[in-house]
Amino acid sequence: MSRRANILCLLRTYNDIDHITPIIWKTLEKGDQALVVFEDRYDYKTDYRLNFLRNNFRLPIFEFPLAYKLTKPNKLLLKILREIFFNDFSCRTFLKKYNIDSCVFEWGEAYGRDLRGHFISTAKRIGVPTFCVPHGCNTYLNYDVNDFI
Repeated sequence: MSRRANILCLLRTYNDIDHITPIIWKTLEKGDQALVVFEDRYDYKTDYRLNFLRNNFRLPIFEFPLAYKLTKPNKLLLKILREIFFNDFSCRTFLKKYNIDSCVFEWGEAYGRDLRGHFISTAKRIGVPTFCVPHGCNTYLNYDVNDFI
């Protein structure tokens, strides 16, 4: 019996959820595990797509509110605190603790000093594959590409 895959999905906004939720759903439906980390503050508890996944598949969702606050301001002390608490080491610890096999995120700046940048650079460094879903592309299931030519 093979081990279930553990996929980390990094989400920011409504659009990210719209594009990545089908990936999460198919992952969970297949029997693998998906985890969500929010890169920014988002009221996911009222989002019907995430509620469907949480209720039917027990999707774990992680928030790091302090990281969001420390990323935005231009104050030096807050930036230093952000780097102490939310860095490549803490992201590596998270990836290892949950045995993450791959990361899925939406198109955007990959190597910033924000939470996503740390997760992506750490995943790359330790050999965890990352997949980027193009921003604004519709996902079609069960369509023949020749129908659009």
